[in-house]
Amino acid sequence: MATAPACGLTRAQIVDTFHQRIQAGQAPLLTSQEQEALALLLRDRLVLTAIQDSDTPNAMSGQSSASGAVVAARSEGGALARAERVFNGIQQWNRQHPEEAVAITASFLETKFNINRSAAQRFCETHRAAIQKMHDRLEVKPGRAKYFNRGKNIEAMVQFVGAKG
Repeated sequence: MATAPACGLTRAQIVDTFHQRIQAGQAPLLTSQEQEALALLLRDRLVLTAIQDSDTPNAMSGQSSASGAVVAARSEGGALARAERVFNGIQQWNRQHPEEAVAITASFLETKFNINRSAAQRFCETHRAAIQKMHDRLEVKPGRAKYFNRGKNIEAMVQFVGAKG
């Protein structure tokens, strides 16, 4: 199994650390060094997959699908990493500004932080338990997260989170 040169951890070790921190409610879920290491490991894995798939021609252009797969994987991987940073920033905002606390939805990540829709949805699915735990602390009723943010100072929160990311 490959290890990340930045921290000497395997992907499985980084994922285990991530899950332990979710269960413990710790933030950040991954340090920036762990995020970079995981991104490198995933990028290497995606490049390998793309190279293996490079014999598959792209029906639309007659070109290999490898470069398109790598670009798509990188952009989604970058968006997922950005969503992770945004989530950590929002948690920090909510702790420091309880009267202006915000809830997270895929649409919120997409519209306020320009995270592409599929990555935002994937992030919310993957981190459902952590998001639900945050919503429970905020007393957000199920299915009402999109209404919870109305009347809040969203622009100040976006600036706060942007400065942290």
